[in-house]
Amino acid sequence: MLPIPEMLIAIGFFEVMEKLKGNYKYPLVGLYALVTFFFAESYFANYITNYRTDYSWSWQYGYQQVVDYAKVNYSNYDKIIVTKKYGEPHEYFLFFLKYDPSKYQSDKSKIAFYQSNWWWVDHFDKYWFVNDWQVKDLITESKIKIDCGNIQCLLITSPNNYPKGWHKINTIKFLDGSTAFEMYVNK
Repeated sequence: MLPIPEMLIAIGFFEVMEKLKGNYKYPLVGLYALVTFFFAESYFANYITNYRTDYSWSWQYGYQQVVDYAKVNYSNYDKIIVTKKYGEPHEYFLFFLKYDPSKYQSDKSKIAFYQSNWWWVDHFDKYWFVNDWQVKDLITESKIKIDCGNIQCLLITSPNNYPKGWHKINTIKFLDGSTAFEMYVNK
């Protein structure tokens, strides 16, 4: 719909310009250009400086840092459990890990199901993805218990959302300084 008001404003501006007589046209054009410049300048200044910081949460900022940590420490953990609070994390893991598509598609342990026109993924490789409200119980949508009793597990979750007895080892922050992810280990 945005082009319609823009066209109407331009048509109206040119109609007013044609009706004006004398030397009023040039100051009006200058005033219009000045007002347009200030609006555009304000918009771009906000977009370039504040938008990135204030809305980093809506662009899922932090996933690259989370995946980088998981990648570097992959061999230290038997299971890596990730919250689904900010969307579908498996997509970010596949992308930032540069995970081989054929390996992913042929993964026999992968848990995925089709519902509401979307493929929901709960598990592939050693990565487990759980809904945020299920993190404390460590149970997936498919009701499979993620047992971390005798093995080393890494939990990547939303702030202050972890099972009793787990220990925080890292924090990832949004660009505005608020906490995006916290990482916990069970041992």
